Amino acid sequence: LGNFWTIRDILERVDPLVLRFALINAHYRSPIDMNEALLHDAERNHGRLIEAYAKALR
Repeated sequence: LGNFWTIRDILERVDPLVLRFALINAHYRSPIDMNEALLHDAERNHGRLIEAYAKALR
């Protein structure tokens, strides 16, 4: 079916901190639909967070 990802599969695609960011952004009682769009958004938002943090340190 191709609709099952292991943690290893996800970590081959994205940084572990991006995966953590995606999981933290979900409500703890809500199911998470892990898909490419979710990982892409998490990657983009994590990058924004890192940039803002770096800018704040200057």
